Amino acid sequence: KGTILRELLNNFSQEIRIKRGFERVWIPHITKSDLYKTSGHWDKFKDELLVMDSKETGDQLVMKPMNCPHHQQIYASRPRSYKDLPIKYLETTTVYRDEKAGEMIGLSRVRSVTQDDSHTFCTPEQIEDVYQELIDVIKEFYGALDMRYRARLSFMDPKQPDKYLGEPALWEKAQAILLKIANASGLEYFIAHGEAAFYGPKIDIMVSDAIGREWQLATPQLDFVQPKRFGLTYVDESGKEQTPVMIHFALMGSLERFLSVYIEHTAGKFPVWLAPVQVALIPIAERHNEAARKALQTLRDAGLRVELDERNESMQAKIRDATLQKTPYMGIMGDREAANQTISVRSRSGEDLKSLSLEGFAAKLKDDIERKI
Repeated sequence: KGTILRELLNNFSQEIRIKRGFERVWIPHITKSDLYKTSGHWDKFKDELLVMDSKETGDQLVMKPMNCPHHQQIYASRPRSYKDLPIKYLETTTVYRDEKAGEMIGLSRVRSVTQDDSHTFCTPEQIEDVYQELIDVIKEFYGALDMRYRARLSFMDPKQPDKYLGEPALWEKAQAILLKIANASGLEYFIAHGEAAFYGPKIDIMVSDAIGREWQLATPQLDFVQPKRFGLTYVDESGKEQTPVMIHFALMGSLERFLSVYIEHTAGKFPVWLAPVQVALIPIAERHNEAARKALQTLRDAGLRVELDERNESMQAKIRDATLQKTPYMGIMGDREAANQTISVRSRSGEDLKSLSLEGFAAKLKDDIERKI
């Protein structure tokens, strides 16, 4: 059931961005350590990397802790013009961190972190438009899930400038851009000095869990540093080579952490489109099992996620169990329903939707799913 939630949420996350021009890519999970030495991750996070040596070549290899260096290699695979920008790469993939045992907390902090990650390469003039697009994506995704959030503007710590890569003037410029964007977008925000990534400031979307703790989920991050370190360029209108800006963006952030917050947020009462089981079919007696099996196939053929409860239990016990599982709908199959090829439908809230044809019920659910309710 958790796998269904992951896949459906990820499909929605990707769908929102693909319609805005993001392109799916695929990268390896292991590479030579040289890549992370160039990016700066090696010096900053060496103790958190999962490192091994190749027995065949002697190369020092790293399980990828970040996706951005790899996406930059795709960008660098051929010459780029200002006419090509912005270029947008999208990938849901796993990164690996050697977290200390005492730091791991259920799904909230794990060693194997799946990110619905993306990177946009753009000109400095395109930054505000790109950020506005990403904020629109955040509003669409979290709005559909009825999740409230506020933004944390994660800036550098001015008292510890040595923690960060890049020139101070670039940092000041980047932070001023993010502040302007947050104000223009009407975001509820607060500023947190010292929370920036080592390569740039970011807007972190903070969502509260069931007991009021705030977690960072979505995060658009502005990066002037890495593209320069990797020698990325594009040719501008005058024919000169310029360095692009890279904007990192994960919509859920970590799928694991997102699920830890969202499952509690809903208390397991998932909307129909996300519910791992959308309909529980409940035959009243054993003689109704055959008709219930036919209804099961009809609803599955319509693309619905349905389970049939054929246990030798009373109807009331089956309804109670489906209610405890918070299944959105229960379809009761008795003599009348079996004869008429209908089901008697009730919702998990106890509402009686009366007897419906299988086709009519499937159409109602498909409409709910399409509207994400």
